[in-house]
Amino acid sequence: GLGQSLTGLHLGVAGVRRMAERDGVAKVEAVLFISGAIRDAMQACDQIVLGLSPLHATDGDLVAALHRLPAQLPPAVRENLVIDVRAEAALRLPLPMREHLYQIAREAVNNAFKHAEASRITVSLRVQPTVISLIVEDDGVGFDPSVARPQAFGLQSLGLRTTALRGRLHIQRRAGRGISVSCRCPQTAG
Repeated sequence: GLGQSLTGLHLGVAGVRRMAERDGVAKVEAVLFISGAIRDAMQACDQIVLGLSPLHATDGDLVAALHRLPAQLPPAVRENLVIDVRAEAALRLPLPMREHLYQIAREAVNNAFKHAEASRITVSLRVQPTVISLIVEDDGVGFDPSVARPQAFGLQSLGLRTTALRGRLHIQRRAGRGISVSCRCPQTAG
C-alpha cells in the first residue's frame, strides 16, 4: 500500500543521505531505488483511487507477490529478506483474503526494517489443506508485545486483517533477539 511505499522511499532517501555524507556521492542503484519507490507510491495512489488489489500485478497470485517483496526494499537490504513458501495444497482463499495475508506480511516486514533495525527477516508461508500459516520473523531489537501501544497502527492493522481472515495472530519475542509475527487462518476464510 501507499504507507509501505512511502516507508520504502523514506528508507531509500535515508540510505542515499548516509552514502552522500560518507562518500560525497550516492550510488546509482540507490537513486534508482528511490525512483522506483516514487513510482510505486504513485501506483499505490492510483490503486486507492481505482480500488485495485495490491495483488493486481501478479494476477492475484499471493506467492508471486510475496516473492516480489524484496524488490520493494532499498537495494542495500534486499538480500536480508528471505521468502520461504511451502505448499502441501492449493491456495483456495478468495482474492480479498489473499490480500489480507499479503498486507500482513508486508506490514510485518516494514515494521521490522523501520522500527526493529533488523538485519535479517524471514517470511514463511505454509499452505496446508485446511490451514494457512504466515510467519514473519526478524532478528531486530524486539519489543514487549504485552505492552499496550495505542499509537501502533501497523500492529492494529495486523489484528484487524487477521480477524477478517477468521484467524489467530500471535506476536511474540523470539529467543535471543527479534520478534515473530504469526497468522494462522483456515483455508476456507471468507
